[in-house]
Amino acid sequence: MAKVKLFIGLITAKSVDKHLLESKISQLFGKIECRSDEFDFSHTTYYKNEMGNNLKKIFLVINPLISEFESYLEKIKAVKLENEFMVNNKRTVNIDPGTLSAHNVILLTTKNYAHRIPLNQNIYAELTYTFKDKNYSVLPWSYPDFGTSNYLSFFEDQRMNYLKQLRGRND
Repeated sequence: MAKVKLFIGLITAKSVDKHLLESKISQLFGKIECRSDEFDFSHTTYYKNEMGNNLKKIFLVINPLISEFESYLEKIKAVKLENEFMVNNKRTVNIDPGTLSAHNVILLTTKNYAHRIPLNQNIYAELTYTFKDKNYSVLPWSYPDFGTSNYLSFFEDQRMNYLKQLRGRND
């Protein structure tokens, strides 16, 4: 059974208690082994009405590796956790899990679209990067922020860490 690296993208409003959020993420998903730099999230206004201005985004990389066939369960947990942080029926955090393998990066979503693959329980997979010619390649439908050099560099570094982790496995 293929094992993949779980990561979680967090878009947060200013009001979110990030220490509490990360504590809950550790309890639900596993040990946080790496945090990206914090990025300004200004590539879309999609979350503005719900979460306000000056949003921040960070990626958390989770240990242990997970089954790619059960990855949809991570999005189900993420939606439940988002609901715990709601204030006045509005989200204060957007939690987007995804998986990283030697060949690609996949985001998990509840929103269907032409290029998304249904997994289970109304969760869909969106192929975001493919690994080609020693680099991740952005796809035409990838979210604009995933095309930035900061994101690409972060995920390429995490791919190297993932490959090292696989080489160290005994199973």
